[in-house]
Amino acid sequence: MLIYSTTIDVVIINTVSLMQDFAVLTDEIETEVRLNEIGLEKSKLIEVVDAAFIARANATDHHPKNAGGMFSWLDGVRQMRDSFVGDKWQSSRHSSVDYIECPTDMVRIGFCNVVVAASIEHDPEPVSPRRNSAIESCYANCQQYGLPHMGEKKQNDPWKTYYLMVGEDGTAELSLPLKCESGKFYELVERIFLVTQDDLDSDFSFDDVSESSEPEIEIEIKRKT
Repeated sequence: MLIYSTTIDVVIINTVSLMQDFAVLTDEIETEVRLNEIGLEKSKLIEVVDAAFIARANATDHHPKNAGGMFSWLDGVRQMRDSFVGDKWQSSRHSSVDYIECPTDMVRIGFCNVVVAASIEHDPEPVSPRRNSAIESCYANCQQYGLPHMGEKKQNDPWKTYYLMVGEDGTAELSLPLKCESGKFYELVERIFLVTQDDLDSDFSFDDVSESSEPEIEIEIKRKT
């Protein structure tokens, strides 16, 4: 059941399975406030989305079929670390998966390619099935909310894991899932929309990247004498 707020641009989803209110933040101000609470800057997250989307576009018909997703993931993780690693955030790797994390707040951010993100009608569906590491992260997220988790009981984990989900079309959101099953995320307790389809349909552009915005650089090449 979807309940739309009449005062702020937030959607609350009441789920029967976990009896937990889910929030979808789309309003610009609310989004900025929540991201600041987590310790993130929207502009830097958009840098990550830019890098991943542009990297995907570099795949050609002669690349392997999964090249676009691989390029997106590689440059997405790299840019996430370039943009955030410093005093607060650091690079980390757990269960063979790369993250950035804030040890002070016990928060991790992972990267995930999805079919489409930031859609009220559809939850983000990973392009490649999520495996054990995502299941463990979702279990830990459930613990932070004091909620039950289906499946094998695991050791207590104090970390909360968000995923920066970047759609194949350039849409993006930051989400916190409570369940991972059959390779997909479910029960997303928090969804923070970063780039919506409406943004893409308007004047939004990825870091204003276009042919006309590229600097004209002349490189003079001389033979050694």
